Amino acid sequence: RHRKWGWGNPLGKLHRQGLQLFSASGWQVVKEDADGVLPGFCWPTRQASHFPAHASSSNLPLIRPFPQEFTRKLDDKASLARHLNDAGCSNIHPETWRAVDFLENTPPKCGKCGEEVFFLKHSLGVKGNGVHVFDRDGLLHRLGELGWKGCEPFVVQRCVAPPS
Repeated sequence: RHRKWGWGNPLGKLHRQGLQLFSASGWQVVKEDADGVLPGFCWPTRQASHFPAHASSSNLPLIRPFPQEFTRKLDDKASLARHLNDAGCSNIHPETWRAVDFLENTPPKCGKCGEEVFFLKHSLGVKGNGVHVFDRDGLLHRLGELGWKGCEPFVVQRCVAPPS
């Protein structure tokens, strides 16, 4: 940990090629024990630091992750879709339903999509849980197999048709 700022590795999420790209673009590495320089860019793992959205001091990197309480709202696909819809921006995101809501109140077929394709995803995008692709009948069959309780951690997203 940096002895003054208390952060872990400020570039913990960057791979070697990313570090080389930064270096080639003129960025300089700030050593973890450098007290006189505040890093302009800090993208650590979640456990390495937690930055507030606003702070009274200027001791924050200019480029940093959102606060975790905010990213939780973005990480939950059903919550993100609800926020975008409430803000009048549903057109920038695929139609999204909680899987239990889709099962309980299946939306009508989309007339512009041709053969409908749906994605069944874990609502929080947990690594190791793949994205499953279904047509409407296959999706309803799978959701029926999972049952109400099994559907709880999932969302359904309608495939976006390619531009014509």
